[in-house]
Amino acid sequence: MPRTDRQFVDDLTRRLSALRPDTPPRWGRMTAPQMLAHCTHAVRYSLGKEGVSPREWNPFLQAIARPVVLSGLLSMPRNAKAPRIFEPGEGVADATALSIELNEFVDRCGQPGFAPPPHPYFGDLGASGWSRLHALHMDHHARQFGV
Repeated sequence: MPRTDRQFVDDLTRRLSALRPDTPPRWGRMTAPQMLAHCTHAVRYSLGKEGVSPREWNPFLQAIARPVVLSGLLSMPRNAKAPRIFEPGEGVADATALSIELNEFVDRCGQPGFAPPPHPYFGDLGASGWSRLHALHMDHHARQFGV
């Protein structure tokens, strides 16, 4: 099962090094810099750096979608609507900023008492659930841009 660890971060950083600001997406409307901002924002949120979002979930997302997504049985759907707090807006970031946040996430996962905030759709995931979700999410967006 994929998880966010040092090897994953190193592999993702290598993949994202091929990304350029004008790399076109294979699907969706985000630009490459917006995608990096979106991913960076999601990791910062899980580190408690972005406040806590009001829950946007419904029973379907909590009971059905959450276990299916976290198991990795199905790929994350293309063009799925992100929680409002993770929308990139006009924000931009780069692969270095994302790598820094992911490495901090890995560090924090190794610390006793690390309790990430609940996910806006899926509720309380704990560190291990966020680790799986970040790995799946980052891979999804890397594939979106063909890297």
